[in-house]
Amino acid sequence: DQALAAWYAARDPATPLPAKGMIFAGLAYFIMPIDAIPDLFAGIGYTDDAAVIAALIATLGANIKRRHRDQAEDAVQRLKGK
Repeated sequence: DQALAAWYAARDPATPLPAKGMIFAGLAYFIMPIDAIPDLFAGIGYTDDAAVIAALIATLGANIKRRHRDQAEDAVQRLKGK
């Protein structure tokens, strides 16, 4: 849900353009097929993805508002069928 909250923040017109660029770059890394540590390796393959998202949240946390987190939580609940 953190990546989804970042997505909602990047699409928010109130988010500054430089922050949007960093968010989109971080999210692009998250979904790119080329990784620093390939996702094929069980257990450690997603650690670089998680590190990028964690760094993104730490750096741009002020731009990810409560409303973005709420939107992400609602989307996750809809996907779960609740």
